[in-house]
Amino acid sequence: MSRDRSTHKRGRKNEKCTPPQQEYDKVYNRIKNRGRISTDEWNKLVSKAVSYMEQNQRGELSDYDYREIMSKM
Repeated sequence: MSRDRSTHKRGRKNEKCTPPQQEYDKVYNRIKNRGRISTDEWNKLVSKAVSYMEQNQRGELSDYDYREIMSKM
């Protein structure tokens, strides 16, 4: 069950860190520190978090709703 977590942040060094990105980073770190979970569960959680972040950035999900959803992940 090996994951290359270093690739997660590799491409973002020069990107401006937006509030939605900061919220995503918090969730990502919570998932990462959750302990032993299956690769499938890991992929599902990270995929959901990315999806919610993208919906917020497109304006399909309000900032309030986005933060509420992410705080429960």
